[in-house]
Amino acid sequence: MDFFDGCGEEEKVIPYPLLSGDNELKCIILSEFDNVKGAKITIQTPVGFISEAEFESVADYIIPPPEICNKVVRFSVADHHFLSHAIIIEDNKYPRGMLMFSVCFVLCPNAKLNGKRWDSLVTLIAKVLKRLEIESQFLAKKAEKQNFIFTVFTNVMNSLNKYGTCSIPIDRANVLSLQLPPPIYSSSNSITILEHEVPIQLTDLSAMVQLDWDITIQHIISFIDGIRFIKKIAIDAHVSVINVQLAVAQLVKMNLCAMVDIFQFSNIYMSLPGLGEMPRNEQLKSNCIAFVQKSNETVEFREVYQLYCALQLGVRVSEVCLQYAHLTRKIDIRRLIIFGVIHSLVRRVHQYPICLPQQKRSPQNDGGTIDYFLSFADGKHSCDEICVTLAKPLISILSVYNSDPRFCVVYH
Repeated sequence: MDFFDGCGEEEKVIPYPLLSGDNELKCIILSEFDNVKGAKITIQTPVGFISEAEFESVADYIIPPPEICNKVVRFSVADHHFLSHAIIIEDNKYPRGMLMFSVCFVLCPNAKLNGKRWDSLVTLIAKVLKRLEIESQFLAKKAEKQNFIFTVFTNVMNSLNKYGTCSIPIDRANVLSLQLPPPIYSSSNSITILEHEVPIQLTDLSAMVQLDWDITIQHIISFIDGIRFIKKIAIDAHVSVINVQLAVAQLVKMNLCAMVDIFQFSNIYMSLPGLGEMPRNEQLKSNCIAFVQKSNETVEFREVYQLYCALQLGVRVSEVCLQYAHLTRKIDIRRLIIFGVIHSLVRRVHQYPICLPQQKRSPQNDGGTIDYFLSFADGKHSCDEICVTLAKPLISILSVYNSDPRFCVVYH
């Protein structure tokens, strides 16, 4: 099964933010109850995300009555989904003998379907702040700590959106460590994963894996290297193909993996309209350069873009590598293709064998070989799929179809 091309360098992870769609966590708020003004925003990141008027309309839910404090309160208003965990600390050193504060997450509307996975995180932050307040009056001295808390909240939000995990030192004795559980999807939200497709990690799965994850997912993570296709992963991991497909489908639903075609230097790719927009997208440009440049090399965007523009219908990757050898010494062409496919900058031009109509089978004795290949020649099976199904290299597949006048190979 080791008949497909790859590159020798260690696999990198595709920059995650560009692929995860809309970030779920939009804002983090620290709210406190003022004995004169009532509930108020003490800190929020980003600043001004929730206006004073918006906050006043939901303040009774963010800092609710004491009997429903110390638990997560969930509610939705307009385009925001809120998760709030209020805390009460009783002590005579506070006005009226108690301190009430709340940590609140503001999530995007789509997060409502899987909002419960954020519950443990907002609760943990609230409990950490409670412990810090009891130990050192962390919140009571908020005038000294306000900038620090804002920075912590900003780092938490950015890290959770980008990596799903964070570990932020608070002081010498306390570290805020958070791990976002994966979302749960219904079986009706199905994704089809094909045996000849290659899963690509969109974040470092080994850093996110938890003991309560599906055992198959935990087992195959080390085999998802951006080179192995599904059937190859199943063989190497000693797991059934169907179980690998189900596990990878779950990772794709969670935006932790994306699927691409098998890389070969004989492949043909063509540009998509998104390539024309790339020069105006600074984040896309910088992430692409970081992903495709080889170790100890410096690459400019114009060099990356030149290679993308060279990918055209009828031109194989091997031809591009020969023509631009001075660039491919610095740029990993396989990573360039992967990045381009995932970000809809280029697409693969597949080969589909077709049996020409009204062609009679020749009388030569082929031992049934042609009949076997004939079953794939309906224009619905790409050569990648046929190669993986029959465990044969592309050159052997094409030699059969190209040597018989009853077949033609269509590029699409």
